[in-house]
Amino acid sequence: MAGQLTGAMSTQSPAEAGFSLIEVLVVTAILAVLAVGVSLATVGPPNAINSDVASFHQRFEALRSRAIQGQQIEGLFITPRGHQTAIREHNIWQTSGTEMRWSARVLFRPKDQPLVPLAPDVLFLPNGSYSPFLLEFVSRVERIRCDGDGWDLPKCGPI
Repeated sequence: MAGQLTGAMSTQSPAEAGFSLIEVLVVTAILAVLAVGVSLATVGPPNAINSDVASFHQRFEALRSRAIQGQQIEGLFITPRGHQTAIREHNIWQTSGTEMRWSARVLFRPKDQPLVPLAPDVLFLPNGSYSPFLLEFVSRVERIRCDGDGWDLPKCGPI
């Protein structure tokens, strides 16, 4: 039996032993596709709430800086659909630029009554202060609240 096994192995030439380069590449490609599929299934799609919070923070900081540097009042309208910059021309507030749409559901509540009718939801003053507010980002699995006190940057965290 041992002789038969040895004889069967010796009939292959050394060039025919092992796997071809094509076979190794095909197996490597299949494993790579499976690894990507597993990692995407584990991580999931990008988090809509985190992208909304980041977008809001970016626009918030830009408008606050612009108000301080330009020594003029800046505004931000916040709606259930999105947020948009506001400018004041001839004592009338108007939207400017494009509205940044929310990916998640958003709830906005001012902490104080607006001082000016038809004014933006958040006013940024040249001294660095702004209208205090609560802003909540809601999805089926997560809820984040941003609490703006009127002076410091809004503090955002899970509820």
